[in-house]
Amino acid sequence: MSTVDRPSPTRFSFHGTEQEYFKIWAVNLLLNIVTLGIYSAWGTVRARSFWLRNLELQGERFDYHVRPEQLLKSRLILASLGALLTLVFFVSPFMALGLSGVVMAAIPWAHWVSLRFHVRHTSYRGIRMGFRAELREFYWVYIQATLLTVLSLGLGLFYAKFLVRKLVMGSMMWGDRKFESGMRGETAFLLILKSFGSLILLYLALVFTMLVPALISTAVLRTWPDMAVVVGVLLGLVSYTLYAGAGLAFYLYSTVQHAVLDFEELELEGGLRLDLKIPSGQNRGLMFSNVGQLILSCGLRFPRASIQRTQLIVKHLEVSGNLEILNETSAANNASRPGLRRKLEESVLSDVISIDLGL
Repeated sequence: MSTVDRPSPTRFSFHGTEQEYFKIWAVNLLLNIVTLGIYSAWGTVRARSFWLRNLELQGERFDYHVRPEQLLKSRLILASLGALLTLVFFVSPFMALGLSGVVMAAIPWAHWVSLRFHVRHTSYRGIRMGFRAELREFYWVYIQATLLTVLSLGLGLFYAKFLVRKLVMGSMMWGDRKFESGMRGETAFLLILKSFGSLILLYLALVFTMLVPALISTAVLRTWPDMAVVVGVLLGLVSYTLYAGAGLAFYLYSTVQHAVLDFEELELEGGLRLDLKIPSGQNRGLMFSNVGQLILSCGLRFPRASIQRTQLIVKHLEVSGNLEILNETSAANNASRPGLRRKLEESVLSDVISIDLGL
């Protein structure tokens, strides 16, 4: 009986270091404060470039082609709209309420434009990624997700998120090849349950941790009643540090859960498959480890925690199936479409406005 040898799955590799990202993160934080947010356009490009240009598959790295000026233009427009809405609120609250409704109705459009912009400025092997979902599809999914969430009093939020993420991942392209998503609703439900369970455990851990400074402050006040203000301020700072550190750690935990959902049975046209399965214990253990690091460092270990999060995802993200299509697509792109890269770079349609939602 003959057997067919299947090629073993390959994996991505990530080359970014904590030291490199810490410099980017610290400079971005400082200059955003000094420039009142204007530097955020440059900071976003530096951060996204770091993550993508350090991501490698089969000896080739990804690239990011956005220019900071493109993001700055859109953010100035958004800041102007925000200032106008605030001004209108003071002049006529009813008119401001109407404008707020218009802003809410534009959220699906903003999400769609943002995704198209950032995806189309990402490339692998010199071939741009693409996003083929139509705007009407986005609005229809958002309408379904909103109605489901409202009518279920929030209980259907997991399925609403599933609808949006399935559309997003199933609309991706690499060159002319389409991605198809095998994402399932039950997976989203299980991930939400696990996230909720981890959040409860994290909250209980924080409550017990807060007992220590609370008991210490009570003892101090009994001995020195005049120190009430100082003790109150210190207790507030300790509480803020604990909850801020826990919040950042849970945010990183959630991004891993989202990645597991996004890469569930994701297939590129031609037979290349991506799949991500991370044991819940590993992600939860990393979350609690990050809580300790972030609290003790007052948030300064966030770059390290972010690198560890990415390494966890990359370690378990498998690429299998017809890996030869990577070489075939690259060869076809170089031979028959020499003007495509230039054409995409010169296109101004997606550069008219970009709204960075951190997606």
